[in-house]
Amino acid sequence: MTEPITISYTPNAKDYSSTLRVFAYDRKRIWSTVVISMIALVVAERALYARDLGNSIVPGAIVLVVFVVGLMWILSSPSRIENQARKNPAFTSPVTWQIDSTNVMVASNGNETKFSWATFSKVTDLSDYYFFIYEANPRAFLFIPKRSFVDSSQEKEFRDLLVQQGKLLV
Repeated sequence: MTEPITISYTPNAKDYSSTLRVFAYDRKRIWSTVVISMIALVVAERALYARDLGNSIVPGAIVLVVFVVGLMWILSSPSRIENQARKNPAFTSPVTWQIDSTNVMVASNGNETKFSWATFSKVTDLSDYYFFIYEANPRAFLFIPKRSFVDSSQEKEFRDLLVQQGKLLV
């Protein structure tokens, strides 16, 4: 076993909104959900319109309002998370990761959590972050900002370890 790779950083509120945007919006599932919802709403509008409401714009207005509110909810989620992070100091306290060939340890706020590699299905390299995706819940993740590496050789060592563990697909 080699020396663990130690990565330390202090997340900021923007990290939380950025990671949520990058992770959620990069996934095909969210966009397919939006498209399917649009189709379902159009079908519902047509069904309401066909129920002898004449030339009323009410069904279309209802469908439009439901769609716009749903879309606003999806798009505003990162901002809500960022606001929570600004209000709660626990979100912006220093984090230290120690990663080796057997475990991933994350320490923050005086707490340490040790994970086996099997806890994570994969690590995804998106934008300015590495996302450790949980095996048990693929919508949950931990993140490491790329700015937290001391230099490019540390990031390369990190990437090599991820490839060795079969978690980072290159």
